Amino acid sequence: MEDLLSLQLIGNIRGSKNVKIVTLHPSSQEYGTVKQKFIQAVFSGRPEWANQFNKQTLKVTKIERIQNVSLYKTYSAKKDLLEKQNPRGQQNEQELWHGTQDKAILSINMFGFNRSYCSDNSKEGWLGDGVYFSADASYSARNWLAAGTETGDHTIYLCKVLTGVSCKGQKGTRVPDVRPDGTMLKYDSATDAKYTPVVEYVIFNDTQAYPQYCIKFEY
Repeated sequence: MEDLLSLQLIGNIRGSKNVKIVTLHPSSQEYGTVKQKFIQAVFSGRPEWANQFNKQTLKVTKIERIQNVSLYKTYSAKKDLLEKQNPRGQQNEQELWHGTQDKAILSINMFGFNRSYCSDNSKEGWLGDGVYFSADASYSARNWLAAGTETGDHTIYLCKVLTGVSCKGQKGTRVPDVRPDGTMLKYDSATDAKYTPVVEYVIFNDTQAYPQYCIKFEY
């Protein structure tokens, strides 16, 4: 999907349009791939969250591809930096989920993720004052994160996130600690220590995430 996104963004640049939101046709291969990824991810999540969803009623109603040239450029530059400064073999990038409210969609599509709004959906911010993402779609798709509308639609983003080298999250953290390896580099993200594998990641630099797809669903 990354190659497709890159090609679409090149088209944006040629057309001198910074942001383009593309509604995918339900019969397209891309729509089917993203839909299947989401549904499989929900039902392969941890039972305490995945069991809240019913295979008979969970339904994807709309998928939009986010093509934002300026966001993608800053994200790509940050990715290049992490790949240069982090240890060889480090997994710097992951595809993660972010549940949100309808009122945040326009802002995310236009300007990306803003940690200034982190308290809206992260409740107490137990892992720090950043933007929260999850490796478990069933966690992000829960109602208090992917808040529903009056019509019953919920919203979740499939994102590319630069998690890089992570440390244990801590309430009140605004900037990650310096790594104890003598490099004077700060950690790239924070994580929970409660689950294995890790469920939540928090980033404190807004350039470290790119919203690939906005998925509307019902359950």
